[in-house]
Amino acid sequence: MPLTLPAGTPLTVRLASELSSGVQKTGDRFQGNLDQDLVAGGQLVASHGARVYGRVAQAVAGTGTGTAPVLALELTDVEVGGRVVPVVTSRVQAQGEAKKAGKKVLGGAALGAGIGAAIDGGEGAAWGAGIGAVAGAAAAKKAPGNQVAFASGSALEFRTQQPLTVEKLVTVQAPGA
Repeated sequence: MPLTLPAGTPLTVRLASELSSGVQKTGDRFQGNLDQDLVAGGQLVASHGARVYGRVAQAVAGTGTGTAPVLALELTDVEVGGRVVPVVTSRVQAQGEAKKAGKKVLGGAALGAGIGAAIDGGEGAAWGAGIGAVAGAAAAKKAPGNQVAFASGSALEFRTQQPLTVEKLVTVQAPGA
């Protein structure tokens, strides 16, 4: 029997390693783990600690010539019962300000985190965008050389942009066990 997570479902992920706008390139892959159980219809879909995979959707290194650093991440897959299942999520984004007169300032963060929540529009979209912005802003930090980064172990909140349907996992016990 399939289980479906609706669009807009939050996926809180802890990063396995630091990601920086000065090191990562657009298209780079990253890994993390679910920070909480993923549940649909009262049924466990994926346990806390399940692996997730993502990609750097945008990486722009900040420069001394006015280029603002940007680092945007999105999830691509989640491990469910030992199988890797594709997922489409919103982005979590950190953006700094262009370096001016030697100043390094971290600007807005998680600008795209609430996009997935915008499917239905209205107050729900604004609420989802606010939650994503807070989660991303708390995890983003200034990095050396006018860069922005997400530290290893940072908790980031992504939201599914499309329903995610998985087969209910049935545990079969061996005879005599």
